[in-house]
Amino acid sequence: MKNKWILLFCGCMTLLIESCHKDECEQNGAICGEWIWEKSVGGFGGWTETPASEGVTKKLKINDFTFESYVNDSLVFQSAYELEIRPDTSFGTNTYIKFEQGGVQAILIKATRLELYDLCADCFTHSYVRK
Repeated sequence: MKNKWILLFCGCMTLLIESCHKDECEQNGAICGEWIWEKSVGGFGGWTETPASEGVTKKLKINDFTFESYVNDSLVFQSAYELEIRPDTSFGTNTYIKFEQGGVQAILIKATRLELYDLCADCFTHSYVRK
């Protein structure tokens, strides 16, 4: 009888583990890490800003609970955040990052690239690469 319970337990655990697909389990963790600013494009004139054109470096440090933004290695913004799923918009994504201190941006993660979209018609798209 004891062997049957062990087999039943092992079978249930196997089903539980197998039912969690890798993409679903790692989705929230995909944003976590350190991101280096590559460029920002937008504004009324469609400007492109880069570290070279602006003379600054920018990076993001994101963990499970905190979003931090640095300019020239100085912390300029820190906030708790949560990810939200909303109806798809003109940004081509339905994932948004909502900051505890206020503000929302649409986000898109493609492999080693993170794009943050300001939520207005002539605002900027900020592109980062994973460090």
